[in-house]
Amino acid sequence: LNRKQILSKLVKQNIDIVCLQEVHIKNQDKKYLEFNKLGKLHAKQSKCTDIKGRILILEIKIGQRQILLVNIYASKKNQKEFYKKLHERIVETGQKDICIVGDYNGIIETTKDYICDNKKMKKRNILPQTFFDMTEELNLIDVWRTLNPMEKQSKNRSQIRPRGHMAYQKNIKN
Repeated sequence: LNRKQILSKLVKQNIDIVCLQEVHIKNQDKKYLEFNKLGKLHAKQSKCTDIKGRILILEIKIGQRQILLVNIYASKKNQKEFYKKLHERIVETGQKDICIVGDYNGIIETTKDYICDNKKMKKRNILPQTFFDMTEELNLIDVWRTLNPMEKQSKNRSQIRPRGHMAYQKNIKN
């Protein structure tokens, strides 16, 4: 698929927020991601990022509502510290309506979020307690799990569930 086909497919899905990761695009080339039918492009115009670019925090407006949009890429290493720092940065913003998207690089529920028939593969990382502390304090829910309570995720990319996750506050969808 080329860029225009991908952007057109996103328009047809009638979604509110699109987050792209690992596009490796230079600032002067961000025009190639602009697509008027998708709405406003935010390319690293963030309120906060970390040095390695693993956390991107944007304040966006949907309708009349200010939302803190957080796009993350969590490394498999030092996740306990990563989620602790993420939590601190979110709290520092003072924003109450929060949406976190991205690659959490871990699983939330081992019985539902991980299926693997290959016995040679070790089990994936279960997210650290600091992640669960953050979601509880910020009142976040796993959107995919809420919409698909009985579905199971697989390592196989052809499965329904995307590799990333999205969590948002329970009252944000209203």
